[in-house]
Amino acid sequence: MSVTLKELNRANAEVKRREGRVREAEEALVRSQRKAEDDKAKLEQARKGLNEAKSGAEVAQRDYDQASTEIQRLYRERQPPSSSKP
Repeated sequence: MSVTLKELNRANAEVKRREGRVREAEEALVRSQRKAEDDKAKLEQARKGLNEAKSGAEVAQRDYDQASTEIQRLYRERQPPSSSKP
């Protein structure tokens, strides 16, 4: 089995092309992994923001409920007793 120099050069060129494709694919994979990591970090940051917003809403609701209760109490105190009505 004899292989000509032309065939060897052609095979070598094909190997180099395939190595280039593998290198490009590896680089694309690295970029995709970095993007996935960035997206994961952004998602985690969004989750934290959502949790903080929920906590803030809960505090605001408690404050509102307390204020509402206090307003109702003050309103009842200012009403004349029902027994004194003629």
